[in-house]
Amino acid sequence: MRNLAEPICDQLRDNPTWMGELYRKDRKDGRGGVVVGVKKCLISRQIDLNTDTELVAAEIISRTGNPLISASLYRPPLNGQQVSK
Repeated sequence: MRNLAEPICDQLRDNPTWMGELYRKDRKDGRGGVVVGVKKCLISRQIDLNTDTELVAAEIISRTGNPLISASLYRPPLNGQQVSK
């Protein structure tokens, strides 16, 4: 079984050119958002999610054909609101 922590392709470098696709969902106010980045050497597609939540997801196809879902989600702080139990 493959260790998921091992790099799938060549080493990630401190360079934005490693990205093949950036799947993003920006905030409506233009002050941020979430992103999933997938390397050029991988086959991927964005998963369409019909939600107002700051959430973006991508399906990545491995060399064996098995899909991997990668997602990015932001939940803002409660700003002093109580959480009901």
